[in-house]
Amino acid sequence: MSLYYVADLHLCHPMLRDWVPPEIEADYENLIITKWNQSVSDEDVVVVVGDVGIDSPDTFKILSQLCGTKILVRGNHDMEWSKNTQLFQCFYKVVDELSDDSMLIVHNPMDAIERATDKWFIHGHLHTIQAMQLAGIYNQYRSTPTWFNVALPLLEWAPRTLTYIQFLKELQP
Repeated sequence: MSLYYVADLHLCHPMLRDWVPPEIEADYENLIITKWNQSVSDEDVVVVVGDVGIDSPDTFKILSQLCGTKILVRGNHDMEWSKNTQLFQCFYKVVDELSDDSMLIVHNPMDAIERATDKWFIHGHLHTIQAMQLAGIYNQYRSTPTWFNVALPLLEWAPRTLTYIQFLKELQP
């Protein structure tokens, strides 16, 4: 069993073109299913750090095809469907955050930066390095070795282990 992280799937979202490259947009959901299932097995656990997708039967259909036991840390776009029991069936557990003495996992980093000192800090919400720069947190993110943005575009479009996420962060400018 391995532990994976990912955020910001935005499945079936009508505004994908705002942040998904044109070459991916046309077949976005199939790309996610393929890359997810190439990385994750049924024995693995995936922490989905918010913004799964819109409340629709198509989102449920896609989630049902993804391998692994999924835990959802709800994001701002998940609040609208949080009472949809069909979508809840796709997750082992649904929470607003995961935290203990050593780790904090939330969707929006701006909601928790002050609580993230001296902890592993995992978040999504800001889909790109440019978004982190605009939010004024990129320098802090770069200088903190235990801070990780697991937004899907930053993870090469698939859930990743923390070891791989650390490697990808080292490659970022």
